[in-house]
Amino acid sequence: MGILSAIIWLPLLGAVAILFLPQQQIRLIQGVALACASASLVLSWGLLASFDAANPALQFVEKLQWVPEMGMTYSVGVDGLSLPMVLLTTLLTVVSLIASVSSITERVKAYFAWFLLMEFAILGVFMSQDWFLFYMFWEITLIPMFFLIGIWGGKERSTASMSFFLYTLGGSVFMLLGIIAA
Repeated sequence: MGILSAIIWLPLLGAVAILFLPQQQIRLIQGVALACASASLVLSWGLLASFDAANPALQFVEKLQWVPEMGMTYSVGVDGLSLPMVLLTTLLTVVSLIASVSSITERVKAYFAWFLLMEFAILGVFMSQDWFLFYMFWEITLIPMFFLIGIWGGKERSTASMSFFLYTLGGSVFMLLGIIAA
């Protein structure tokens, strides 16, 4: 496993670990979430030390055959556009989780697990270099976002989560058709 895979998969491992924790252990749940998100943050910001900004090519590339019969690979990498997005994602996740420690008081376990799943998927979207892998990560982002909006959103959360679902479903169908046509 390379550095990019570690950055992507650490939040998912944290989300899975949280699922096995008792829901009464709120501080432990918050600690696991913050530890995993912080580890991704440190690893992602560590990329800056060896990132060559003068090189326009993909860097830190990791490629594994996934479904070779269909030309699908697990291929991730970063360039000058995706690296800042990865850095911002990991930073904002840690900041958001810190802010959530005092403000989220109900369904704490679910909130932190969904949040880490969302970080996993967003990082995958920014680093994926295969269309199908990108589509998979994109679709995974929609699930935790739907629940985060629907459960912990504001007054109109039901309307907002349903609108979010309908608009993203429509967009996802057209994206899938475009990927298949390409």
